[in-house]
Amino acid sequence: MIYIYQQDMESVLSQFFSHRNVAKNGNRSVSGKHMDDIENWMCTRLHEKGYITEKHKNVETLYSGTKNWDIVVYKNEIMYAIIELKSINALSQSKNAKNRLIEAIGIYHDVQPTNPNAKVVYVMIIEETKCTPKFVTLLKNLENMYHAVGIAVVNKDEAVSNFETILNIF
Repeated sequence: MIYIYQQDMESVLSQFFSHRNVAKNGNRSVSGKHMDDIENWMCTRLHEKGYITEKHKNVETLYSGTKNWDIVVYKNEIMYAIIELKSINALSQSKNAKNRLIEAIGIYHDVQPTNPNAKVVYVMIIEETKCTPKFVTLLKNLENMYHAVGIAVVNKDEAVSNFETILNIF
């Protein structure tokens, strides 16, 4: 099990906002580099538990052929888990929240049939707005299919994390 430590996550999420602000092009983040610190933090925690990780790995899928996953986790040289990391900012949350949910459902149904022994994990970093509680409720429905769903609701000014679900499959 990976335990999320508040102080540890505050530092990582501060870097997330710092890099996201640098990567801005209008209102959109470009290239996903703002997620690098979160990705590295997760890989470090997994390595501490004895897992091997590979970042940005193509994995076979049913409908699209392959999909590039943020983190692929190996246990005893066998694919153990596949992790998708996503974020949504305050400006796009009210317009794109349902699209993110539909995307997450599609991703799961694309990868799971061709990798039935791998645990499929979805992590969403959400910038807090008045729409957030409704979005979190929708995302929690993903727990009915994904092996683990991590939801971090963050306040841009304070960079405080509140993980609703700890990634407890590790």
